[in-house]
Amino acid sequence: MHDVYTHDLTKLLKPAGLKAAHDQMLKSNIDFNVNWNIVKDWSEQDRYKPVITEIASKDMYAAIVDPKNGDCHG
Repeated sequence: MHDVYTHDLTKLLKPAGLKAAHDQMLKSNIDFNVNWNIVKDWSEQDRYKPVITEIASKDMYAAIVDPKNGDCHG
């Protein structure tokens, strides 16, 4: 149950009941895979980084809000 007390997106998949759907999307949807690779390593500590490039910010935002390839419910 302690797996839900994390900001690690990969660890949150199983307790959220999304692991199987997520794995399937990674295998079948290259755009989802690209978006996941952009956001999967996000950490709550990233909020406090004094420098983040404009490109990295735009890539993260685009990956998150992509209505078709931004979540495993696509």
